[in-house]
Amino acid sequence: MEAAAGYGARDAKAGDPAAADRVGIDPRVLLMLAEAFRHGKALGGWAGAEDVLRAASVPTDAAGVVIGNGGSGTPEQISPLLGQHRVWKRFPAHA
Repeated sequence: MEAAAGYGARDAKAGDPAAADRVGIDPRVLLMLAEAFRHGKALGGWAGAEDVLRAASVPTDAAGVVIGNGGSGTPEQISPLLGQHRVWKRFPAHA
């Protein structure tokens, strides 16, 4: 994969570009997905998104992660989650 103009010292924290090359995904995308998941944001995608989410260490069966089959169901499933700002079910309360 040819280095994009954005790679360099500024993007060094985005992860190992060589590891991203193995899965064919920009390391900045993987970082963004991992951070969105960690911040409790809802994530949605269509068939094939599972590979990208797994590469970002996002469990595809976690609360607030919606994977559609390419039909119209995904927007309807994720819309209520987006309105909540965060998916708090992902972080159970401990006493």
